[in-house]
Amino acid sequence: NHVAPILEGVLRDSGAVWTAASTSPPVGDHAATSPLGLAPATYHIMGTAKMGFDPLNSVVDPTARLWDLPNVIIADSSVFPTSAGYGPTLTLVALATRAARLLTGNPIAQSQPT
Repeated sequence: NHVAPILEGVLRDSGAVWTAASTSPPVGDHAATSPLGLAPATYHIMGTAKMGFDPLNSVVDPTARLWDLPNVIIADSSVFPTSAGYGPTLTLVALATRAARLLTGNPIAQSQPT
């Protein structure tokens, strides 16, 4: 809420007619008119190999294994069902870690709520 409005002000003071908020979702005086809308946005490609519970409407199962080739695990942002709206790095690290554990037969233990 602090940096984006300042950066946008600098751009407008420099003569910019149009700016895009540098936060997701946009903040500041011009957030409502942002061409990106008020919803969180990301510039990372996601969702091309959707993860889901049904092979009829997804490419991989909940463990990121291809429905038709269970020895193949996809560990990139293509398995996201939709845009996360934020940078995917930590989620991708988690997916890669889980994929490595599954492929080596050493899955991460599931914790149960108490």
